[in-house]
Parts: sequence; C-alpha cells; structure tokens
Amino acid sequence: MNPLKEAEKRIRELEKALSHVTIENVLYKSLIAERDLKIDLKKTMVILKPE
Repeated sequence: MNPLKEAEKRIRELEKALSHVTIENVLYKSLIAERDLKIDLKKTMVILKPE
C-alpha cells in the first residue's frame, strides 16, 4: 500500500474515532474519574486514621 493510501486510511480511522467523542461522553468520564478519586481518598483516610 502506498503512503498516500495509508494516510487516507488512517485519517478515516481517526475521523471515526472522533465521531464517538461527545460532550456527554467526556462529562461522564470526568464524573467517573471524580467518583473514583473520592473513593480512593476515603480509603486512604481510613488507612491513615482508622476508627
């Protein structure tokens, strides 16, 4: 396959991947990351200061 065809194929793959990136998707992932950080923080606090 020549370099131009390879580049065109890669561009199509990237465009397809980008079409799945929506604001809702990004916000959802941010909320999940925030939740996970809070869970980790609580676990750390329990380890450092057990009741």
